[in-house]
Amino acid sequence: GWYNMNFARPPPLCSPYVDQGSFQLPEVPLYQHYEANEFLAPSNVVAQVDGIKLKMAKFGVARYGPVNFGAPGESRAVLLNWKCLSEFVRVEMRLDDGTLIGSVGSYDVGTYIGEINIPPEVSGIHEVIFSAHRHAGTHYFAKIFSFEILPPLPTSSPSMSSAPTSSLVPTGTPQPTYELACGSGAGACTGRRQSAEINELHPLRCCADSDLGEAWERKYPNMCPAGVFGASKFGDTCHEAVTFSEGKSICESEGGRLCTIREVLSNCAGWTGCGFDGEMVWTATDTESVMGTVFTPDDNSKWFPFGSTLEDTGELAFSVKATNDAHVALGSAEVHPTSRDVPNHVEIFIGGWGNTRSGIRPATGDVDNQIETSGAYLSGSDYNTFRITWTPTEIKLEHLAVCGWVPMATMDRSSLGIIIDRAIVMTGWGSNGEFKLFQGLPSSCECADDASCAAAGGITNPCEESKSSPFPPNTRASFARNVLILLTYLCHPLPFVIYSIVQP
Repeated sequence: GWYNMNFARPPPLCSPYVDQGSFQLPEVPLYQHYEANEFLAPSNVVAQVDGIKLKMAKFGVARYGPVNFGAPGESRAVLLNWKCLSEFVRVEMRLDDGTLIGSVGSYDVGTYIGEINIPPEVSGIHEVIFSAHRHAGTHYFAKIFSFEILPPLPTSSPSMSSAPTSSLVPTGTPQPTYELACGSGAGACTGRRQSAEINELHPLRCCADSDLGEAWERKYPNMCPAGVFGASKFGDTCHEAVTFSEGKSICESEGGRLCTIREVLSNCAGWTGCGFDGEMVWTATDTESVMGTVFTPDDNSKWFPFGSTLEDTGELAFSVKATNDAHVALGSAEVHPTSRDVPNHVEIFIGGWGNTRSGIRPATGDVDNQIETSGAYLSGSDYNTFRITWTPTEIKLEHLAVCGWVPMATMDRSSLGIIIDRAIVMTGWGSNGEFKLFQGLPSSCECADDASCAAAGGITNPCEESKSSPFPPNTRASFARNVLILLTYLCHPLPFVIYSIVQP
């Protein structure tokens, strides 16, 4: 229902006591500011003079309406003034039709002002619903003071008083775009990324290559690259809405820098305060440099779309950077992946069990019936390239070595009953990843140099491998050296002859 100080709350539109032909929605101005004392507060929500206290979502929500979002794209964001009353709290905003607008959250008790971006397709007049979420407990988690609907950004943005002065790109010229990424792997937006023009306003988190003091933390040492620290709050200041240039200057003034997209998605700045774990924060990565790359978090319950629509007979060649457990599932786009196991999908796993086993499973998670091979095929610092091919009768996994494809595993497809028209990817078990489509082989493949093979897919030292080699990438030469060392230790003259034979 809709209620505030100015509009009477109408009966339900489906009521037989309402003349449906004569009922009209009230006129609601755009970009209004709403105080908490104008909320409709149902049971289990405590209305106070200055705000409304929320329990967990199942115990009560705070509603307000009518709120006018205008035409699609006419409203940019919701500015929410709220207080976190417990640790690990997220406040979620939805429309009366169930559409999720977004959320703000914090792992620290405190008062925050945060932006929730409004999806561009949202329009019209709605009731809005706020709910609080926490991992456990039933006491009050959050307090809402007010919110307002923000218009689209002006063509030029003034410098914020809390940020160093920065020069903005003149209007009328194409503006550079940089990547935004979800502030934490534990946030509501885990794994998400999007591009933003440099004059847009977004939350800020910073990274540094050493521990610079109290503000800098390293909450996820097993996920974040070695030596990288993150920070969100400097003194008592959180930067909820800054441009790219302002954010870069703020980080540098604190002795740090903007985080790369991979660092943000690796939780290098996660859990560092300001309630940004569920927000899209600035990164130092320009959009053009990562065009076509899919970044996957260390979360083995989240799948991400990869590539375009596939044919039921075809192939998918890709390069991946991950320390272990790069997974690809092939199946029908009609099935929405909501968990680790996705029905009607065949799964290709690379670098499982600590980068020691790879192969094909007839269904996601079906380890009892998988066909596998052993070897270390992945690297967290370099791309390695693979190809999946499928026909009505078989599915094959191969890896690229000296610009040729070497088989790894083959499975009979005829009995699986799976339709293939899309691919989804995932990483987990201690690894995040980067996937990108592979565009083809160099023109010359006989002992191609590192640069040409790297351009084709990031293969390192391609001439150390052989098309017929039974060993995983980059291990054959090591095997040869080990044989040489052993025989040399035995003082036998034969090792030099053997080395000349096995070394390509």
